[in-house]
Amino acid sequence: MYLGDESAKKRKRLIRGISACLVLLFVIAFWQELGVFFGLVLKFLASVVLGNLRLDELVPQENRRELWRLAFNFFVGFAGVFSVWLGLLAAQAILPVEGFVDTYRTAWHLLLYMARRHGPAVFVRDGKVLSTKEDEREGPGVAVVDFNSAIVLEERVPPPGIGRLIDAAVHSVLGLIGLAEFNDSPRAAGPGIVFTKKGEKIRGAVDLRTQFRAIPGITAYTRDGIEVKTRIFSNFTVGQDPDILQVTYDGPPRPENLRVVTLEKLPENKVRVTGMVDELDQDDRDEIHHFIRVWQHANQSLPYKPPSEPATGYNADRVFAAVFSEARSDKQRLAWTELPVRVAAGYFREMISQINYDQLYNVGALDGFPIPAYKARLKTLMRNNGILAYRLIFHKSGQPIKKRTVYAESELVTSEVKNLTYPKMLRERGIKIIMAGFGDIQPVNDLLYQRRLEAWRATWQRDTQIIAANREMEAIRLRNHARAQAQQELLVSLNDILQNQSISREVMAVRILQSLESLAADTKTKDLLPGGTLDILKTTRDWLMPGDMPPPALQPGQAYPVDGDQL
Repeated sequence: MYLGDESAKKRKRLIRGISACLVLLFVIAFWQELGVFFGLVLKFLASVVLGNLRLDELVPQENRRELWRLAFNFFVGFAGVFSVWLGLLAAQAILPVEGFVDTYRTAWHLLLYMARRHGPAVFVRDGKVLSTKEDEREGPGVAVVDFNSAIVLEERVPPPGIGRLIDAAVHSVLGLIGLAEFNDSPRAAGPGIVFTKKGEKIRGAVDLRTQFRAIPGITAYTRDGIEVKTRIFSNFTVGQDPDILQVTYDGPPRPENLRVVTLEKLPENKVRVTGMVDELDQDDRDEIHHFIRVWQHANQSLPYKPPSEPATGYNADRVFAAVFSEARSDKQRLAWTELPVRVAAGYFREMISQINYDQLYNVGALDGFPIPAYKARLKTLMRNNGILAYRLIFHKSGQPIKKRTVYAESELVTSEVKNLTYPKMLRERGIKIIMAGFGDIQPVNDLLYQRRLEAWRATWQRDTQIIAANREMEAIRLRNHARAQAQQELLVSLNDILQNQSISREVMAVRILQSLESLAADTKTKDLLPGGTLDILKTTRDWLMPGDMPPPALQPGQAYPVDGDQL
């Protein structure tokens, strides 16, 4: 019996102490009657040995009253009170029982425990069996299974002989009075109190909650022979109903035209078709297409209702399949929880073998970065490998449903929900895949990674150099254009000055210097001239102009006056 905590050990000592006290009180209260009873027993045995047994003289008249008193107090007083006490103890202090049947069965197992004829009594929590060495005993037992767990029981076949026949007869009698199970073995049992038969052991326990498993360092080879590695993970469960796919035809009613429809709920009992995706396996297509042909002839359409969310609960067939799918060898046992991630690793290797390494990180692909698409493909493959349900959805008029179209719910009809039955690895074991994927993909050889990185870096550097050269050529073209424009403006200015015959040579020289200074001060050509050009021109102008005070400095585009007096 599972007595792992201190309070359970105290209850065990309390039960034994109460039983011993009751027996002691019975002996003290009926000491005289018990003496008479055992004296008669010895007299009976002596008579049998000596051969002078006479039943009329076995129980004297004066001792019959004591025997009746002893029998009454034993069967009515002691046995009756003991039965009531046993029932109260079984109903409140031993197991979380509900109802008379559970109390009745628990009291029987408590009596077996007092007589040391009980079997294993274990507690199953979160898919793990908590037991002690005492639980290795043979005999009828009990298992307390919490809400998150389920177990599979397997019966050991006893050796042939008279003991096997006696056990079978006793089990039949106990079964008739409701103290034994007639269930076949092996069998699955869900949350609650599970009473086990003699020789029945727990083959395995299952956690009904969502499970997550991951395997790092999974290797695969790309199509061009490069070995890569990554981390594979999977999220799955056996305690949740399958997802319901809504299926319809996208075109003529052929298997290859079956699509999974996604509907968005809108106000006023309307829905919008937001997606029609081709994500079914060929085997599932054929199964659904065959069902559609039968369903259309039967004309058993139902009004459209939004699909319900998957419920969580216990399914005996799925638990049984999951436990008995465990792989066993001489050295280790592969639990059912390790199977989904290994199936995902197989899909990953197959998918990578069809892709070149450079395609994994083809940033310039027209349809976007490729890694998310490969992850979505692996997720779809794993989901289709597990348990799935579907229902058909059509328009009442028989017209095909179109994408991005709004329909009233009254315009659509559906079929009943059906489970896909085509045998697959995880589907046969009752496993539902919620999520599957992989992490970053890296080459196993670090040198290859460096070579690939250098190759990608060379490509980017080449593109960078080409872009920089184009920008430099554009800058040179702009500088040459600015220089040519400045030269053209200078030629026009000098031509106007030289063709003017009404001014003196001094005025002409000043105007030429003025044009040069204006050109040198222009922001477009200033950076193209050698350093100090503007200072040289100012010094030359000051040297040519008479007077002690030089004129104010010219601003770009400003001219000196041409009046002779001012010169």
